[in-house]
Amino acid sequence: MCASKYYRKFCLTLWVERKYPKYLKDLAAYIYQPRLPDLIRRFLFNQLHPDDVPGDDVSLDQCPYFSGRIFVYHSAIARIFVPVGHSTDDETGFWVVKPEFTENGRQHLAVIHLDCIARAAHLTGVYGSSFLPDDFDFSFTLDVFHSYFVNSYADHHMHEFLT
Repeated sequence: MCASKYYRKFCLTLWVERKYPKYLKDLAAYIYQPRLPDLIRRFLFNQLHPDDVPGDDVSLDQCPYFSGRIFVYHSAIARIFVPVGHSTDDETGFWVVKPEFTENGRQHLAVIHLDCIARAAHLTGVYGSSFLPDDFDFSFTLDVFHSYFVNSYADHHMHEFLT
């Protein structure tokens, strides 16, 4: 069932994932994301105060507490990357990005609305002059490389978006 009766036609998935816990702390433990309750609180602050200071910049005590039931709909996971430098790579012509980290060295995470995503990106790891091991699996790419090329030729829309 869709998350909202008013926005049914915009849902990316129509089925609640039933195997997930229904309470926030239990869900956080189940998905190995202990910061999920805090991220939800900051998300709610941003929704209630869209023109105010971002939720990341306020004390957690100022963010609303959530204790209701949670329903999981698989839709999208976003990782936050920032540009490396102010221009494209000299050899490839591609923009280079790296994961964004907070002051304490943790990867920046946030709960965001899907309508805040401007575009998906095709990333290729920047791996220098050495070869990848024969048994390297592509699913480790975002966890292994320190920076990535953004493929501006993935499709016409990506090229227009980046140029």
